[in-house]
Amino acid sequence: MGILLTILKYLGIILLVLLALLIVIIVIALLVPLRYRLSADVPDPDSHSEFPTSLIKENAKVNGLVTWMGKAVRVEIAYPAKELLSIRLFGRKLNLSSGRSEEPKEKKKVEKKEEESSETLREKITGILNKIEMIKQRIYYYYRILTGVCGRRAVRKVRERLLNIIRFVLPGQWSVEGTIGLGDPYDSGRIAEITSILYPVTEDHIKIDTEWMEYRFDLHVNLEGSFRLGSPVRQLIPLVFDKDCRKVFKKFRKVNAKLKAQEEAQKAGEAAPQPKGVPQTEGA
Repeated sequence: MGILLTILKYLGIILLVLLALLIVIIVIALLVPLRYRLSADVPDPDSHSEFPTSLIKENAKVNGLVTWMGKAVRVEIAYPAKELLSIRLFGRKLNLSSGRSEEPKEKKKVEKKEEESSETLREKITGILNKIEMIKQRIYYYYRILTGVCGRRAVRKVRERLLNIIRFVLPGQWSVEGTIGLGDPYDSGRIAEITSILYPVTEDHIKIDTEWMEYRFDLHVNLEGSFRLGSPVRQLIPLVFDKDCRKVFKKFRKVNAKLKAQEEAQKAGEAAPQPKGVPQTEGA
């Protein structure tokens, strides 16, 4: 009996140590800032009689970097480059293409022809129309839920929390500079008007000159910022336990289940029943 108690004692100590270690890791992960920066350049020093679409594609350069916990997590974005996205965990590069077996193009073409032959054009159109109808119904019922008494309270709470998250995530330093011309004085003037309206907010950040008569797209964007993951988490946790948000989420799940049953009935060729029991707008 004494040996069993000793074993249980040491097992309890080990579990407590692991639990404490897990808590420390979570706290560190929430407090260590996630840093990001992005730079995008589209050099276009000369004006053009037509919009320089090809020139933008050829000269555009984008570089982005996201780091977390030093070099533990590193995400890089580069264009043009062999790899648009590169992810490293503790210095080890992840192979994003692993597990994807590229089939020969001829085989893909054969399979595509078989699929097209097995499904008529009318069936395709009917399927697309049915999906559009389901999306319309989903939006309609979501709107009814969100405009109810409970839904309005939940929307107000979610909006406040999301605005706080946006304030945390926004870059601390950012700038947009360049010259833009749309080939028409009226359209170019509208750009100048928008930048002037936003000037009280974007002062020292946005410096856009206007090319009035010709096309031009010379733009340089730089931004840099950081935020702690604990800040968004702290804003989202109250929503998880909020009474109104939980009610709205349950109503969403109920509507999704009924619409899914309706879609399955349509696929089976049965008469699709209309969703019943959908929460009314006056629901508390």
